[in-house]
Amino acid sequence: MHPHTLEILEFQQVLEQVAAYAQSQVGAAAVRRLLPREALWAAEQLAMVREMRRYLDEGLAFRCGQFEDVTPSLERLRIEGVILDPLVLRSIAHVLGIARLITADLAASQVSLPLLRRAAEDLYSNPRLEQRIVSAIDEHGDLRDGASERLGMLRQRLRDSRRRINDLLREFMEAQRDVVQEPFVTIRNQRYVIPLKASYRRAVGGFVHDQSASRSTLYVEPEIALPLNNAIIEQTLEEETEIRRILRRLTMDVAEVRLQLLRSIGGLALLDSLYARAAWASEHEATEPEFRRDGSCSLRRACHPLLGGGKRDAGVVPLDVELGGATTLLIITGPNTGGKTVVLKTVGLLHAMALAGLPLPAASESSVMALDDLFLDIGDEQSLQQNLSTFSGHCRQLRFILDQATPKTLVLLDELGSGTEPTEGAALAIAVADELRRRGVPTLISTHHNPLKVYAHLQPGVQNASMEFDAETLLPTFRLRLGFAGQSNAIAVAERLGFPASVLERARHELTGLKSPFEEMVESVHRDRAALATEQEALEQQRLAYERRRRDDEARAAALDEERRAWSDKLQREGGEFLKQARRQVEELVHTLREEAAAGRPVRFPEQVFGSLGGTLAEYAAPEPTGPAADEFDATPPVVGDTVELRQGGVRGIVERVDEGGRSLLVQASGRRLRVSIEAAVRRRAPAAPSVAAPPPAEVRQGSQRAAALSRQAREVQPITAPGYSLEVDSSALRAEINLIGQTVEEALANLDQFLDRAILSGLANVRIIHGKGTGALRRATGEFLRRHRQVRAFHAEIDARGGTGATIAELR
Repeated sequence: MHPHTLEILEFQQVLEQVAAYAQSQVGAAAVRRLLPREALWAAEQLAMVREMRRYLDEGLAFRCGQFEDVTPSLERLRIEGVILDPLVLRSIAHVLGIARLITADLAASQVSLPLLRRAAEDLYSNPRLEQRIVSAIDEHGDLRDGASERLGMLRQRLRDSRRRINDLLREFMEAQRDVVQEPFVTIRNQRYVIPLKASYRRAVGGFVHDQSASRSTLYVEPEIALPLNNAIIEQTLEEETEIRRILRRLTMDVAEVRLQLLRSIGGLALLDSLYARAAWASEHEATEPEFRRDGSCSLRRACHPLLGGGKRDAGVVPLDVELGGATTLLIITGPNTGGKTVVLKTVGLLHAMALAGLPLPAASESSVMALDDLFLDIGDEQSLQQNLSTFSGHCRQLRFILDQATPKTLVLLDELGSGTEPTEGAALAIAVADELRRRGVPTLISTHHNPLKVYAHLQPGVQNASMEFDAETLLPTFRLRLGFAGQSNAIAVAERLGFPASVLERARHELTGLKSPFEEMVESVHRDRAALATEQEALEQQRLAYERRRRDDEARAAALDEERRAWSDKLQREGGEFLKQARRQVEELVHTLREEAAAGRPVRFPEQVFGSLGGTLAEYAAPEPTGPAADEFDATPPVVGDTVELRQGGVRGIVERVDEGGRSLLVQASGRRLRVSIEAAVRRRAPAAPSVAAPPPAEVRQGSQRAAALSRQAREVQPITAPGYSLEVDSSALRAEINLIGQTVEEALANLDQFLDRAILSGLANVRIIHGKGTGALRRATGEFLRRHRQVRAFHAEIDARGGTGATIAELR
């Protein structure tokens, strides 16, 4: 991609923004060197950024930190005899340590990081060499006494010699107080000296090494210090020789792994640049786009990274752009200062970023073109030195673009056809646009020319787009609307900028006679679109409200379900305790009876045990069934087809046959056939329209709840053995739901009556009755019927997420 293109797109400013997130200067420099490349390379870079973000999202640390770029020093090792500075060696040890830590961290991570682990293969760690350097050189670059045994011995001798010469010179100054200027020992020319008064120079023998600026003080090495000073010089030379030997040995060790270290520094630079890109992406809500090779792109909620820091909450209006497929050319119109140029720069910059391996401040479903190159003509191309006008500069750039553009390039043209007479400019703009369309070159064009809007409206493969303008506030909204041609709104912009009212009125008068039918149509479309947008906004608010209610209903349903599970667990615990207590009491009773029998005493049943057990049973027992209400039944004997109800148990069914001279009946009830005596069944009247009846007392409902579960279990496992009838089972299944919608009240109640009979006989605990909402008549009739039914313990409306008041849940006894 041409450097001039990247300069106009301000690509380097984005790199600087990302580089600030690097931990090291080497990583920051690697970010600054990023350039758009082929899509395959960029896709791999973005995949590594994605892995780095996954690694960081797990709360794992990237332990790179700051380190010195020792590449120049490593390159010097090509020269024979080079000895590296101690601080450079220490920096090399630091690089070795960073490589060791990062390699260990990536190896220990449980996150899938195949690309990062492959990149980390370039990192070179050598714990032995690292330790040798660290143990020999401290963080200030000084060699430690333990760097070698000889260095430690030499330094100890030096310390002893320096202590002796200090003691010797202090004794000398104590004896020669009159000639000493100040009582301290100092060093001149690497030799220990004392400050003497210049006037007493001849009173003391020795060598003068320096004098003060005022010449009143001489720095003299007395003759008695000469042997010790010579010894110190010799020992210092021996120390320096040993230091050079140690540094030479360490340098040779480093030289042996020079290539590995160079590769390792490159690997650290890459990993740190990936960290910077990942950290920047997380901070700016950026994503890794998909590359498309069909010449199309789709940017969703894209933001320019240099506007508002690229952050979504910084007031920047996000951008949605679709290009490719049926549309290869997009013509953007709208007012000045409305954001047309920003759109073009955003699209171009985001493509350059993606091809450089940078995440994009856009939604995750965004995609970009796998481009070979990007061409643009944005801004003022005027050049006085080359004697070019603005129009000439644009023409030169357009000629270059037409020579180079292919379907694998993206072209961005700002204010195409401007800078000359409008009619000719529009004609030239249409010709350029049509040539790019004919070649299949993906192109974005911004313009004010109405003929280009008409061209986009009529030409296949070309689409209009407009920058939205709020006619009430006279301000641009910076939203891009696809499929609509925009207006320049020059008069509105001038009014906002404070033009005189008389000038504005004259401009509107002149404009009225200049408007074409197409412009009138555009204005009409804009008005209709504004009305549609208002309606869509209201619908969106309704949808959001519905979503909030749905979430609330689901939360309430979850809470009810949790409460139900808690009560079920409690009932199981209480039932278990009851069974344990009953078993214990029965075992005690049997034991007592056996003792009585073994002793030959008459067997007496301990009434207190039965009393206690009976009380426990009574606590869990279901209430006694009540007889049917007299006004619901007919005293006449039932015949085939009648609905009857058993006097014990309240089971309802249809008479199939009357046998044995009218003394017994065969009743069909929910897939089961019951043989009952004529006295055990009573004929039911047809259900009448429900009337308002008082609900059963709260204490009655509450008293039956504790035995509900045990009662249902008994119905499931115990055969019906009430006197007067026997049971014949039919292998048919029963659904726990009935749909009454579309039936009259009388039909619905008759079907509901039979449905409940079958449900009760089958031992169902809950049933669902669908009656719809409608006028509410069927719902009210169902409610009154359930309230009067003796086998219905309670009922309530379904949750909103499953129908709300359009269905009722009935809990059976």
